[in-house]
Amino acid sequence: MSESTAAARIQRLVDQFNKGQFPQVIAGARLLLVEQPRLAVLYSLIGASHAAQGEHELSMRAFGSALALEPNSADTHCNLANAEAAQGLLVDAANGYRRALVLNPGMVQAANGLGNALRQMGQTEAALKAFDDALACQPDYAEATFNRATALHDLGRLDEALRGYDSLLSLIPQLAIGHWHRGRVLMSMGDAAAAISACELAIAADPQLAGAHVDIGHAYLTLGMARKAESHLRAALQIAPSDPRALLNMGFTLHQLGDLTGAEAAYRTSLSIDPSSALAHNNLGSVLQEAGRPVEAFAAFEQALAITPDDMNIRISKLHQQAQICDWRAYAEFAELGDHLMNPERPAPPWQVLAFDDNPMRNRRLSEIWAKGRFPQPDSAAPRPDISNNPAKRIRVGYFSADFHEHATMHLLGGMMALHDRSRFEITAFSFSPERDDPVRRKLIEDVEHFLDVKDLSDLQIAKLAQSRGIDIAVDLKGYTMESRPGVFAYRAAPVQVSYLGYPGTSGAPFMDYLIGDGIVCTPKNRAAFSESLIELAGSYQVNDRNRAIAETVPPRSQFGLPDDGFVFGCFNNTFKIGPAEFAIWMRLLRAVDGSVLWLLGTNSAAKANLRREAQAQGVDPGRVVFAERQQVNQHLARHRHIDLFLDTFNYNAHTTASDALWAGVPVLTKAGEGFAARVAASLLHAVGLPDLVTHDQEAYEALALALASDPPRLAALKARLAENRLTHPLFDTALFARRLESAYAAIADRAMKGEPPADVAVD
Repeated sequence: MSESTAAARIQRLVDQFNKGQFPQVIAGARLLLVEQPRLAVLYSLIGASHAAQGEHELSMRAFGSALALEPNSADTHCNLANAEAAQGLLVDAANGYRRALVLNPGMVQAANGLGNALRQMGQTEAALKAFDDALACQPDYAEATFNRATALHDLGRLDEALRGYDSLLSLIPQLAIGHWHRGRVLMSMGDAAAAISACELAIAADPQLAGAHVDIGHAYLTLGMARKAESHLRAALQIAPSDPRALLNMGFTLHQLGDLTGAEAAYRTSLSIDPSSALAHNNLGSVLQEAGRPVEAFAAFEQALAITPDDMNIRISKLHQQAQICDWRAYAEFAELGDHLMNPERPAPPWQVLAFDDNPMRNRRLSEIWAKGRFPQPDSAAPRPDISNNPAKRIRVGYFSADFHEHATMHLLGGMMALHDRSRFEITAFSFSPERDDPVRRKLIEDVEHFLDVKDLSDLQIAKLAQSRGIDIAVDLKGYTMESRPGVFAYRAAPVQVSYLGYPGTSGAPFMDYLIGDGIVCTPKNRAAFSESLIELAGSYQVNDRNRAIAETVPPRSQFGLPDDGFVFGCFNNTFKIGPAEFAIWMRLLRAVDGSVLWLLGTNSAAKANLRREAQAQGVDPGRVVFAERQQVNQHLARHRHIDLFLDTFNYNAHTTASDALWAGVPVLTKAGEGFAARVAASLLHAVGLPDLVTHDQEAYEALALALASDPPRLAALKARLAENRLTHPLFDTALFARRLESAYAAIADRAMKGEPPADVAVD
């Protein structure tokens, strides 16, 4: 065959390649190789055709054959390296690119390929140099410009990465992937709003770019705008139904919107695609926790921990679920954590630690780590309140919560909201719970001047809304409990910000000015455990509603599984508060008091089984541990009449449950601990005139419980005193509490208006 004929046939193969006719190219080249076995170009055409079809192993063989014939071909070395990189053979690929560059130092494709291989190998600095080399030879090389910006993003050099993407977009203004990745850098810089704008430009250029929809959804989630996130994530899943990131973010979104079933389905689908995602396992655990399925939640958190064992957030969540089911191995595991608990990179959630650890200074440190790592820190002094634009010169108070519905918080707070002095105070409720409609919510809407549903607004938007309405004092009723929004206060919703009621401890946050307590929960001994200035109210810090209804009739004991005549020890605290120390005392009491039973709240079947098993292990008939199912509140209060003595838990006392018992006429025995959460019942008992039911160690607690159970006249006298005191002492005097709280509000607003910093305030 003549050279001209061979050249013509090769040109036809090249033309076919350019038309995408890869099988024909491979067949034609192999046929020509029979006649011209030493034409390296034919092997290269075969290699390029296999590569175009994703057949990288065959491609590597063909390029290897080409190099055997022409070992000094820079193009072939580069092409072979491309195939090796596609197969994940990154070291071989990097070496191939280097050989190409030795032969042709100005080969920008090889420099760019080397950079990509090095970046995938984790050698990002070296990759950056390779991209720089490519751009030094060809400054307008768009692919290297993109890759260089991406490497800078990997290195955390965000300003430079942003400039890199700007350079890329100056070359190709409508490049969707450029706008998208620019948005990702902006997100890393903490500018979610700008990130959304950039990703919207990406979608305008390419509506099928699922990743940009995912990142817009994620940005809206960081702003607390789950409803807007949902629409973009649904768009992403329309394009890419199996995208794990889209599913993960959708799960979080639906959880935020209160759709637990949908959230669970999204996380399970995500895990079916990527079972190695610790975040998906963890988030699934959170959904199962809220759905009241602690055994499954525990298993999900364990799966997450198997992947990231150093994550304290996940570990404490797992331990909390173990506590919910009374699996007390959790206490031993918690004790072994030691200083690992204070991991600033993966902090532990403060609220879930309270039941394990009654060390107020350690809890403060934990809260400080949590606040610093999770929320924006204020960079300027708080503004002063300004009531000059308020004709009535009233102090504007905003209450912020996700619990403005049938919830323990409203059982305490609801009765006070209508009692605020409207001549001095203007009251606004900011609600960020999923949509609910119940009598408690409807009554609150009637009792406050303004009720604002802000669930679809971001933290910043809520803060700005509060500012625009001139709120002088913002009261956070959630702290670090579920569905809380501390970010609202990080953006300074009001000149004066107060933590109250929902979270029994310090926020550790520089943006919270005051914490409302009293002389029992906040003592001189534990004062240093609070980062806020303290408002010390006379009586108890805990508001109560003296108009709470109690059902007039209650079924007989037998309908609750209780003995007709035996002594009933009761504790309706959540099971996560019950630890091995108090339970051991309770079992000794049952052994000492013939015919007695222990009546607990049956929150989940696993806890029931574990507690009955533990009772048997401690020599008590499991049938003497009786469980109460949930009821309507007025009926629940009424059945307290069957309890002879309420036994409190230690690290995390009865709070609302103690108020329930006292309001229903049941004496509460407590042991006052060190921190806020462990001293609430003591506060309530002092305020209702029963300080003699406050003990200070386990021995005294057990001895007093046994003495009261063994001395019916003494216990009857206590009940009679409680019956008299409940309507004559401060604890259930809601109007008196409102006046004291308003005096506190007036005092702290006055300080702020004078330009004075927050300081401890005592209110008689």
